[in-house]
Amino acid sequence: GSYGAVYKARDLRTQELVAVKIISLTEGEEGYEDIRGEIEMLQQCSHPNVVRYFGSYQGEEYLWIVMEYCGGGSVADLIGITEEPLDEPQIAYICRETLK
Repeated sequence: GSYGAVYKARDLRTQELVAVKIISLTEGEEGYEDIRGEIEMLQQCSHPNVVRYFGSYQGEEYLWIVMEYCGGGSVADLIGITEEPLDEPQIAYICRETLK
């Protein structure tokens, strides 16, 4: 993920897998507004093709963002593991699913 490392974790209340993005706040202020924007966007978005937001927690040194765990990875992961560039039908499918 952007601006931090993402880890797989388990919600102790529900026992469901979640993704936890951990962002260092001690590495400067650049990008902080982008991070806040990402949180606001996730809070407002409810769509089957967008990762669900469960909450965020801020300490003195770190910000934790808890989101839906997507075991299949991201589109960027998919592009990174393919040996050849995606063809037009694959790109069209990804775009269509994203825009739904």
